[in-house]
Amino acid sequence: MAQIINIQDFQTADFKLPVNSLTNNELQAVIDRVETEVLEDLLGEELAILFLNDLQNGVPQSSIYNDIFNKFRIKATICEPLYVSKGIKNMLKSYVVFEYSKLIETQHTMVGTASGQSETSSKYSALNSSKVIESYFNATRTFNAITKLIYENINNYPEYQGIGFRDNISII
Repeated sequence: MAQIINIQDFQTADFKLPVNSLTNNELQAVIDRVETEVLEDLLGEELAILFLNDLQNGVPQSSIYNDIFNKFRIKATICEPLYVSKGIKNMLKSYVVFEYSKLIETQHTMVGTASGQSETSSKYSALNSSKVIESYFNATRTFNAITKLIYENINNYPEYQGIGFRDNISII
């Protein structure tokens, strides 16, 4: 069960998703999967467990975890870009928007994969939506900023075993 984000996070503003009582279970499954997978990719399994154990009401209590949880900027140098983190919660919500949008694009039925069709309108492709792609890019930008912060303070995170920087090209 996710500890940082929940279904209510996707009912307003930039993260609004089309959900109802029939799709809540699907969204919750995506939330649970994304939170686990992204935190393990970002931190490694051991540090992700330590991070999650430090949470109280979805917020870390220790300063080393608050440093990576909250928004921050790492100033750019001549040879490096500006690193901007919108915070772990925002990153996770952005990845959920992307993953859930992929899920609702098609439905898996007894006769195969199908997409919705209507006599009076055509279905809008969620995957082509600039909002969905922007969500992925913003999440990846935060993922990379947190990775950079950890690299710069590796002595504070000796259990770190994350995958390193993510490439935005991987969705294409």
